Amino acid sequence: MADDDRDHSDGVGLDPATIVIDWPASRMEWIDRIEAQLVPRLVDDQRFVNADALIGKVRRLAALLGTAPENRDYIRALIEDVNEMATAASLLDRMEARATLHYEPPLAGTKKRIDFLVRSNDGRRAWFEVKSIRPSWDDGDASWQRFERLAADFPGNARLIVQRELAGAVIAGQAVKARWGFLSRTADVEQRAALLQPEDDGPVRLVLCSNGFDWTESDLEDFADFYRTGAFRPDDWSRNAIPLYLEENRIVFRRILAGLCYLQRSYDAVFASRFTFDVSGPDFNW
Repeated sequence: MADDDRDHSDGVGLDPATIVIDWPASRMEWIDRIEAQLVPRLVDDQRFVNADALIGKVRRLAALLGTAPENRDYIRALIEDVNEMATAASLLDRMEARATLHYEPPLAGTKKRIDFLVRSNDGRRAWFEVKSIRPSWDDGDASWQRFERLAADFPGNARLIVQRELAGAVIAGQAVKARWGFLSRTADVEQRAALLQPEDDGPVRLVLCSNGFDWTESDLEDFADFYRTGAFRPDDWSRNAIPLYLEENRIVFRRILAGLCYLQRSYDAVFASRFTFDVSGPDFNW
């Protein structure tokens, strides 16, 4: 709010420097909306057989955040868990009437878990692991210099064009970190998928979550095509950098995931605004 008593209802004369946002109160209002809107959506759907397990985890985190409103670890964990809730709601929207949804069911032969199992009426299984990618905001010189080193190896026909004076270090840094996040999360989920025993076997998909600002579905399209085919799109600016990252981090994809999905939910939203199954890039005729 403005710190003076003038009428700013039309926005004229309002100094942004005088605006004060009560972030803890805003987060508590967001949690209240989760309880009022998202929780009933999950609990009231009998197909989600153990919705309480996920909801209980979120409520425990919300209680912790209430005692430490500025704790960044609690905030990050809550965002990730609410993305899981939003994914559950999106899956329920797509599921058959007689299918069931299970949160973190035990896997045979391992203590590791995969976030969601969808079991169809005829016994078929489909698995979904949810990962949130939230690149850090860094507008410093070191971030810009890292981008310049990477840009020197861009392919001749594709560029990531940013300007240093217009938050270029932030924009470029988030784009690059998002790509690295796709790589590392996919490698992790491949390891989990490889642990499935015959009695648990079924397609495994990775759901990657964004707030729609740090990165978007179009950023994922290039990587999704590369993961599926093993070949880079001709317009992918990162096609020279990714092989180097994979080599340096000793990542070798087995390409055993059935697909990469995209979920978009802004930080103050309750439900996802977008959920795309098996992302792929546009089918250009190169």
